[in-house]
Amino acid sequence: MHLETRRLILRTVSIDDVDDMVEMQNDEVVLKYNCMKPMNHDEMRESLLTLQTEDQNIVLYHKDDRKVIGFIDLSPDSLRYGVKSLTLSFYLNTNYTSQGFMSEALRKVIEHAFQTLRLDVVSARAFLPNDASNRLLTRLGFIHEGTLRHAIQGYRGIIYDDCLYSMTKDDFVRSHDE
Repeated sequence: MHLETRRLILRTVSIDDVDDMVEMQNDEVVLKYNCMKPMNHDEMRESLLTLQTEDQNIVLYHKDDRKVIGFIDLSPDSLRYGVKSLTLSFYLNTNYTSQGFMSEALRKVIEHAFQTLRLDVVSARAFLPNDASNRLLTRLGFIHEGTLRHAIQGYRGIIYDDCLYSMTKDDFVRSHDE
């Protein structure tokens, strides 16, 4: 996959991304709001060898800074059956938050999901206390379907409520007609 926005190249993850991915994934804020564990370079290299074979593992490569600043994963939607759907998960290097990078990237990925992959639904999830991600999904046009209480044990054993969102193809088309 190779998509571009004004400031970013969105492409499949590569083994060459190991340093940027280790920096990003070991950040306390990223760990807090994702179901991940810290990784050293060897563990990340092993993970990237697997991830780079799958087109739905996308890095946000900053054109000017020439580094990977974020990650988006499109994986099977485990809550839907018989519907062409994928679930978005995402995180961003905390040095680049509140600058519109993830919004810019997700808009492009969602467009790709509906127009190229021909999905019926894109879903997303965010831990309840992750205000930034919850606001972002709402701003992008996702509908909050509900909150699964006491749903996920994350980093450091903290158990979170999980907010569930979706955007249908009709939602996407309507938002682009306005």
